[in-house]
Amino acid sequence: MKYSMTNKYNIYLLIMVCQIIFFVSLLVIFLSVKLSLLYYITILILLYPVTIIFMIYFITQIKKQNGIIEQQEEINKQLRKQRHSYLNHLEVLKYLCNNNEIENFNSYLERIGVITTTTSLVQNIKNKYVAAILNAFIIKAEKKRVAFNINNDYNYDFSNFPLSPIHITKVLGGILENALENCQQKGYISLEIELSEEYLFLRIENNGDPFRFNGESVKSSVKGKGRGNGLKIIKEILAHYSGCGLILENVDPPTFVLKLKLGEE
Repeated sequence: MKYSMTNKYNIYLLIMVCQIIFFVSLLVIFLSVKLSLLYYITILILLYPVTIIFMIYFITQIKKQNGIIEQQEEINKQLRKQRHSYLNHLEVLKYLCNNNEIENFNSYLERIGVITTTTSLVQNIKNKYVAAILNAFIIKAEKKRVAFNINNDYNYDFSNFPLSPIHITKVLGGILENALENCQQKGYISLEIELSEEYLFLRIENNGDPFRFNGESVKSSVKGKGRGNGLKIIKEILAHYSGCGLILENVDPPTFVLKLKLGEE
């Protein structure tokens, strides 16, 4: 269990008490052997920095241990959630199998695989804003019965993602929402991550209606006009970041590439 603030203060107090006991004991020893007080003060001056260094090291180790314990608790919490979910999934699969619903069985199993893989990839993301957007989108996509898949062969953890937290929500969240609106039920959306020396490329593809690119607008239908306005806002935000932009790579299937220059502030 993670130490509370009270427990931390108790540890600091205990270390200080130990220091006092150590130096008082040292004084008693010096007095018992009838050494002068000057010797004691000299030894005290020499030993005090050593005890301070020891105390700092001890406190640092406690904080480090607290961090490890906290991470272990979070992992255990996630494992308990996954175990509960898997038991429910097994019950559903058992029912479908017993009723000889093979097509639904295979479809459900495939959906579990996609969601599990995507969720595990998101858990490795160090940027909490990106992770929050993707976690929320997994739920939104599943609600619409759209398969959301992430391909991260580069193991990029988004720790140096160049956009500000608010722009992460508007840009990344906006592009994904645009793709979801363009998809029909049982469609798919894929997010492919590519890296170069200076740039990060996020390729978002969906199997919805084809897009037609015309100047600054993106149109496919009446609903598409709204999506075009959203994409225009995203492009305006990216214009404030050097070397960043939104590229329509393909109209069918609709594929956008978010180009971001790494290291931009």
